Amino acid sequence: MTAKKILSLLLFLISISGYTQSKIDSLILISKTQYGTEQLRTNLKIAETFGYGENGDTIIYYASRCQEQAIALNDSIALLKSTLYWGSGLFSKQMYLEAVKKTDTIFELAEKLKKKDEIVQGLYLKAKCYQRLHEYPKAIDLYQKAYDHSMKILAEEENKHIGEYCKGVLKQMTYCYWYASKMSEGIELFNSLIEKNQNVSDNIKRAYYSNIAFLYNQNSDLIKAENYLLKAVEISQNSTNWKDNFQDLAYLGVLYTSKGRYDKAIINYKKALTLAQEQDDTNMISYINTNLGKCYEHIGDLRAGVSLLYDGIEIFHNRKDSIGIAIGYLQLGNLMAKWNNYKDAKKYYKKSLNCNQSLGLKAKVAEVNLDLAINFMLNNEKDSSLYYLAATENLLANCQDQKFIATYLIYKAENILKFDSEPDKALKHAIKAQCLAKKFNIIPTANLSKLTIGKCYMAMDSLLPAKKYILSSWRNYKSMKRLYERASAAKSLSIIYKKLQQPDSAYFYLAETDKINSKIRERDQTLALYKKDSDFAMLLAKKEKELLTKENKRLFNRIFSLRLFYISLCLLLTGFLFLYLKRKTKRFHKEINKNELAKKELEKETKKHKSAISNSKDLIQAKEIIIEELNAKLKQNQLIAPNNSEFNEIECLLSSKLSTEEDWDDYLFLFTRKNPHFISNLKSKYPFLSRNEIMIFILIKLGLTTREMAGILMISPSSVNTARYRLRKKLDLKPTEKLENIVEGMQKHSKTEPIGEC
Repeated sequence: MTAKKILSLLLFLISISGYTQSKIDSLILISKTQYGTEQLRTNLKIAETFGYGENGDTIIYYASRCQEQAIALNDSIALLKSTLYWGSGLFSKQMYLEAVKKTDTIFELAEKLKKKDEIVQGLYLKAKCYQRLHEYPKAIDLYQKAYDHSMKILAEEENKHIGEYCKGVLKQMTYCYWYASKMSEGIELFNSLIEKNQNVSDNIKRAYYSNIAFLYNQNSDLIKAENYLLKAVEISQNSTNWKDNFQDLAYLGVLYTSKGRYDKAIINYKKALTLAQEQDDTNMISYINTNLGKCYEHIGDLRAGVSLLYDGIEIFHNRKDSIGIAIGYLQLGNLMAKWNNYKDAKKYYKKSLNCNQSLGLKAKVAEVNLDLAINFMLNNEKDSSLYYLAATENLLANCQDQKFIATYLIYKAENILKFDSEPDKALKHAIKAQCLAKKFNIIPTANLSKLTIGKCYMAMDSLLPAKKYILSSWRNYKSMKRLYERASAAKSLSIIYKKLQQPDSAYFYLAETDKINSKIRERDQTLALYKKDSDFAMLLAKKEKELLTKENKRLFNRIFSLRLFYISLCLLLTGFLFLYLKRKTKRFHKEINKNELAKKELEKETKKHKSAISNSKDLIQAKEIIIEELNAKLKQNQLIAPNNSEFNEIECLLSSKLSTEEDWDDYLFLFTRKNPHFISNLKSKYPFLSRNEIMIFILIKLGLTTREMAGILMISPSSVNTARYRLRKKLDLKPTEKLENIVEGMQKHSKTEPIGEC
């Protein structure tokens, strides 16, 4: 089928829109008020504005008027331009030979005036004429010359107008290689241009990438096509020319559609659609809608496809674009046929056929006839299918599209196989189609021919060759992601394997058919097969039981795993809790032991303090008794010797120390006042004496007994004797010598001071 190829071509051929009709009308009104040179310039603008449109007569009319005025005014440049526009008008009227003759005049005038731009335009016009006359070698040669002239001009100066012409030349040259089925030569040319012209502008470089991608696509080398087209998109996205970006994105959508990557195709189409909507270009919007509709058709979203196609056709009707309308109806017919709506499919095919016939597009008429033949074949209408198949065959004589010829042969074989039951005859047509597809490297058609060959062998009960061809086709279609062809191949394989008594493989391919058909909304067909075929029904029940057992086992394993997990988690948490409590208990016991030890130490200290307090009490009581006895004794002595100075000293000292809380400093201070030289003499003679030892000497001097000293010092009498013994030993005294002797000796050497009152 060539619908995709023609659609991609038309999308690729979208050209820059001209001035609006209102602009042309205003120019015509202006020209009526002018004379001479000014009127000539305005008429030239009018002729230029119409361009290569369908208004050939109007272009020729204004070009002829401009030519007459140019001759009258002797304006050679205006004469050259009017001749160029005249040739454009002849081209628009499809008078290609007359247009070629005009180009000879254009070259003569342009060379005389040294107008390089017009030479390029003349070459471009002449090449397009030969292209329409299907003389592709001549057209390619002229396009090559136009390209060389353009590159020379661009090397000398920056000429935006010639840059656009250069891009147009490269594009049309690409189509010529395609029409002439010389894609390999075209690819070789563009590879050499890319290699030689590394320093060209990004604008021209993008044209190289875009055109070589187109040729690789038509040559079925989709990987290289994608690589080059992505390079073109990268350049066009960074340029200010939104139309280049639109074209590359739209063509990338076409490429991904060819690869079966409809998700990526839709993404790129939507980006292109956004650009077209921003510019409010209804022509581009309509073509994108048509292509998007085709993508949704392939992914099985037929309703979305129909909606987009209706929108596109409506825009084509508003623009009065007959070619667009014809393409839209053709796509709508294909979509309805895949929806098994053969009645509506026939209606839209016939509308497309009428449009193409009125336009004189024989190649498109042949394509629509073939689609009608396929539609009637699928609907089991033999006579109508044969009629349109014969109509297609009558138009093949002038057809240059080898892919279309191969497709025709395949569906002719399918028709014979279905209605005539002559597999041998059908096989010949299918093999011929395969040879053509291999020769011209048309991979999708080659796969389709393999599928048909396999069906022919199936009809002849040659199951092994049938399996070989259909399996090969299935694998290729699997990588290309063509859903309808894959479903057909899978269904055929399921039948073959069933006949070969391999039910597992048969079931596998039937399940694959079901899976694909569910995507393209034809699931009912496969379900009907399950119900009608008892073997498949039994196999399906067996498979369902196996699946249920497998699912139950999987569920059991999952539940067991969950239980094991939760038990392990509980054990782990219990272990952590046990360790935590054990550590906490150990720490608690340590604290208890520590507190108990502290308590024991406290009790021990308490007992010690209680013992000390008890001893202190005993000593205090003893001291108080001694003091009371001393006081009584002193009173008695006072009555006997009231003027005795020693008595006064003792009384004074004792009365001042009845309070046991006072410090020894008070004793020393008071004693020093009464005996100023005693302590100093004692220290000078015995400098090594301690404070306590000095106190013993003071108490001896006071004439106290050991018991009395113990009361004063708050120690036991034995402790006083021990202290006296140690003091004697320290002073190294002889056994016969006493401490009292030392005191008496100290008194003799000291000065006697009067004792004051206490």
